[in-house]
Amino acid sequence: MKFKTLRALALATLASTALVPAVAEARPGTKAEPLIVVPGADPFCGLQNTSATANLHQLFTAKIDPVTNARTDAAAKWGKDPLQSDWLYTWLYADGYNQCQPVVNQGRALYNKIVQKIAQWNAALPAGTPQPQKIDKVDLVGISLGSLVTRSCIANTGRGNPSNETPGCAALIDDWVGIVPPSHGSTSPETIACPWSNTSTCAAVNPISDFQMKVNEKYNGFIVNTLGAGDETPQAPAVNTGGSAIEYTTYWAGNDGLITPSGSEALWGADNVRVQSGAAGSAITQLQHNTITNPTLCPGSPAYTTPGTWEWLARALMDVGNHWSYPEESPRAYPTAIAPTSTLNCKSAPPELAQPVPAQPIN
Repeated sequence: MKFKTLRALALATLASTALVPAVAEARPGTKAEPLIVVPGADPFCGLQNTSATANLHQLFTAKIDPVTNARTDAAAKWGKDPLQSDWLYTWLYADGYNQCQPVVNQGRALYNKIVQKIAQWNAALPAGTPQPQKIDKVDLVGISLGSLVTRSCIANTGRGNPSNETPGCAALIDDWVGIVPPSHGSTSPETIACPWSNTSTCAAVNPISDFQMKVNEKYNGFIVNTLGAGDETPQAPAVNTGGSAIEYTTYWAGNDGLITPSGSEALWGADNVRVQSGAAGSAITQLQHNTITNPTLCPGSPAYTTPGTWEWLARALMDVGNHWSYPEESPRAYPTAIAPTSTLNCKSAPPELAQPVPAQPIN
């Protein structure tokens, strides 16, 4: 699944350096990888929020018109095969996601879960399915703290501690998307005060924590010094010098409130998109941490009962359009130089979804 977001507005650059991104064509084919969603933080550890997967089901899985017997789902409009319903999986507390454990522990648990789910999905394929058609990668969507869990897995932040190492995780990931990710921690009063019982969350989002230092370092295991550069979007070792194996995308809110400073959500080497809302000719609303997928602010297209932000995310994971890649190296010190970003208007649906499905006569 390669993508990436259409540029709604002009590309931003660093204040001091003009960067010209390299455009990578979307990966060919109609198949998409199974999708694993890792939700955000829950102060009581037992989050049971499946809304993300429910929204994505509207876009990824087949919808059949009862009159014409034709598919009317978004995947069909994009020329993609639908995902099987069990290929959209939200990792929950009941299945081993304990957010009151350190993030690095959860990165290891996620790695084990990915391996387990790939085995399960392959076991369910028809007998005789040839090896090239079997599943060997998944896509990951991490929401808020969940993005750090997913990045911990990919970056092998447990290295040196065998019980938490995940050296093979990056090789299992095709697309990665972070929604309102605390990529470089947060300096907001709420996160500094840490009012939650889940203190491991506060430790993970501390900008100068050991975890933040490791998740933004190089993948290959050596520790860079404070004057060196870190790789915020690591790849599997076999392709470190041969191009991108994982496509990274961040969606962040311009008035997040919980994650500060604004723009620190962006990652070098990713397609970084600030999501905002506003009808043509009207004032722009800068979304907040908890409103980036608000159905009132981001209604999306009339054909689907899902906010517009999820439509753009689904478009990314369905490999529609091109991915804009940026240099991966960035200063390790915090706050990091802000990576280049673009913007999209979540009040407007992706162009392919702008028109509702025509009404059908009732027999």
